Amino acid sequence: PKRGFTNINRINYTELNLEDIQNLIDGKIIDPKKTISYKILLDLGLVKSKKAKIKLLGKGDIKVKINIEVSAFSKSAKDSIEKNGGTVIILDEKKDTLNQDKKTEV
Repeated sequence: PKRGFTNINRINYTELNLEDIQNLIDGKIIDPKKTISYKILLDLGLVKSKKAKIKLLGKGDIKVKINIEVSAFSKSAKDSIEKNGGTVIILDEKKDTLNQDKKTEV
């Protein structure tokens, strides 16, 4: 029999490390001057579906300034990107505020 607890509210993330981004930049596949968006990561095959959420992890090191859009990030990944002057943009922040506005109106 199945034992334990399965959290029905668990959020599954596609993990993306800083070293993966740096390898793509070194291979001239991604332009670091442009914002690395969800669509770019989907087109490259790093994300499998449009509904998947991306979590940026701090394994590896980034050597250039980048701006990236992800669903979540680790503290070490954010620190490493901001150390080089880049920014991390959270994708789902806009959706959450819209949903809260609708709930308060009713």
